[in-house]
Amino acid sequence: GISDLFVTDLEGRVERLTKDKYADLLPSWSPDGGRIAFSTDRATTDLTDLEYGNMRVALLDMESRAIDVLPHQEEGKNLNPMWSPDAQKLIWVSDRTGTNNLYLYDIAQRELSRITDVLSGVIAISALSPVISWSKSGSLAFTYFESAGYNAYVVDDPLTLPRLPVRRAPIVASGDAA
Repeated sequence: GISDLFVTDLEGRVERLTKDKYADLLPSWSPDGGRIAFSTDRATTDLTDLEYGNMRVALLDMESRAIDVLPHQEEGKNLNPMWSPDAQKLIWVSDRTGTNNLYLYDIAQRELSRITDVLSGVIAISALSPVISWSKSGSLAFTYFESAGYNAYVVDDPLTLPRLPVRRAPIVASGDAA
């Protein structure tokens, strides 16, 4: 029942990359092989009280083994991160508004933007199935549930899609009027 990240080579040698009780799912290697983006509940799950939190996208640095849970994911589940060909951006699926849409994360700026606004959701057959793929040539493929079926779409350059920036909700101190 515990899901960790492993890497194997063609000779069958296996190396464990994470070893904890958190869920680590849907890994994606950066184009240069230096990092892995993946979905995890490590920032939101309370193992003491067995309260499971939403999935967030994190980066595993292969050299240091440090894990960085990316910001702006306080709402919803965030799954299936995919790297841009230049490794400067990620796209993943989030249901933060109630519908699965595609979100673009700029690594250098640490900014998140919604790039789709679909009615029934960018979704695969199961909740944890891969649903997007970003090619080396820059095209993005994804499945969209519509008309009682799954249809595949390809966007030649997802970086040209309109962006709706995701802003953090203001934090209200206890005792302050909302």
